[in-house]
Amino acid sequence: MPRINMFRNDWFVVKFLLASLFIVLLLGCASEDVTVESSEITDTATSVPPTATSVPPTATSVPPTATTEVVEKYPQTVKDLLNRDVEIAQVPERVVALSPTALEYIYAIGGEAVGRPSSANYPEEAMGVEGVGTAYAPNFEAVLSLNPDLVIADSVIHAQPAILENLTGLPAPVFMAGAGSYSDVLTALENLGVAFDLTDEAEQEIDRIQSAMDLAKAAVTSDITAVVLIADRDNSLYAAKNTSFIGDVISEIGITNVAA
Repeated sequence: MPRINMFRNDWFVVKFLLASLFIVLLLGCASEDVTVESSEITDTATSVPPTATSVPPTATSVPPTATTEVVEKYPQTVKDLLNRDVEIAQVPERVVALSPTALEYIYAIGGEAVGRPSSANYPEEAMGVEGVGTAYAPNFEAVLSLNPDLVIADSVIHAQPAILENLTGLPAPVFMAGAGSYSDVLTALENLGVAFDLTDEAEQEIDRIQSAMDLAKAAVTSDITAVVLIADRDNSLYAAKNTSFIGDVISEIGITNVAA
């Protein structure tokens, strides 16, 4: 564009110089022969503009060379949380989530799913999506029936060899994205943003989470100790160690985890 603008400015100068030259010629003719009839001057004047109007076509030939090159984003290779290279052939349109965490990731960056774990209860807009078994017992036939172009599994739950073997046998690429730690969440959002071509939306969600973390850190003004209890499906209680997601989060905030 700068070349085009410069060219247009030059063309303005050319027209201005031609007009100035034309006026000088007229004044010169008038000073040499004041007996020249006005009609003759008119004829001489009207013969110049066609020469000037022959220049613009040259100017219109420049814009086509200034076209913006379109960058093809797919296929796209992204790293999942097991440090595997996952190739995404196109913008995912039929995505199946195999854990509640995976489902939340999709909707957090503005994506949608066609399959979800029946144990998920958030977000609300995903509750009408077809169930494909629980997070701990995925129904692979149900997954296949949805003809997915991307499956998002859980790097914490589904990293077990038996489940992972079944997942890698699916015809669709499988991205492992869990929440083993606070940093895992940020990494998963960033990489899924690339996979979905929603990098701006993913960055906004990351900024929101980091802002909330900064506020939480600022609220801890003195030494605080805590124990976080987690209930499983049978309502058995467990103390969260620092190796768990919630344990890592409270340590990140600055709270001392007694169960560490």
